[in-house]
Amino acid sequence: MKAGRHLLLLFILIVIPVCIAGSGQQQQRTEDKEALGRAMDYFKDGKYGEALSLLTRLDKRYKLSPRIMGYIGICHYYEWNYKDAAKYLDSVMPQLEVFAPGERNMYYFACAESHFNTQEYAKALPMYEKMLNVCSENEKGDAYYKIGFCNLITSGMYEEGDSLYERHRLLAYENFTSSLQYYQMFNTANVSSARMTQLRKMIKGLTKPELFLENDHTDSITADTVAISETGSIAISVTDSVTNIK
Repeated sequence: MKAGRHLLLLFILIVIPVCIAGSGQQQQRTEDKEALGRAMDYFKDGKYGEALSLLTRLDKRYKLSPRIMGYIGICHYYEWNYKDAAKYLDSVMPQLEVFAPGERNMYYFACAESHFNTQEYAKALPMYEKMLNVCSENEKGDAYYKIGFCNLITSGMYEEGDSLYERHRLLAYENFTSSLQYYQMFNTANVSSARMTQLRKMIKGLTKPELFLENDHTDSITADTVAISETGSIAISVTDSVTNIK
């Protein structure tokens, strides 16, 4: 009888708590799946702060898929957390290269802008260049503009007359010119007159006066007055998402 009571006690002390723990873990996973669903809904609706709160909590518990890590980076970008956005997006960018062009455009844009706004122009530049390969025609003006700006700022790292100084100034001129052309062809109505004026002034400063584009009737605006933290906008399309939450 004593042996039987001992076995019963062991069952109560060991087996039942294990079952309870297993049940609790399953309940937690169920709740986390629901939280992921809500986060994706928030993301699609542009409620990035709410999505970020849920996804950050899940990131602490699970090894999330590269796509979800990319979404976290996007959320940080739209919450102006540029350093965190760049950290997340940089960490999974190679794995994000497999997705459709429209989705990759979303990642390239946010990563490029995040590096640009933290003055990491050398890291921003390749992201803008990749964006050019997948973005729509009316978004290329913005991409060329930022590529030109990255090269213009980089030229300041070298002495005037240095070959790299001249190289970056030339690239700045070429990309600003392309930017102006795309703005004029595709979305001039959505581009501020100040931006167009800035472009013309910067092009004028980077080449000979006789090559300057016509129709410039403004003054006192130079490259130094450009707000380099200005960001554009991009449509976000969210596809199905997969994590290892089971």
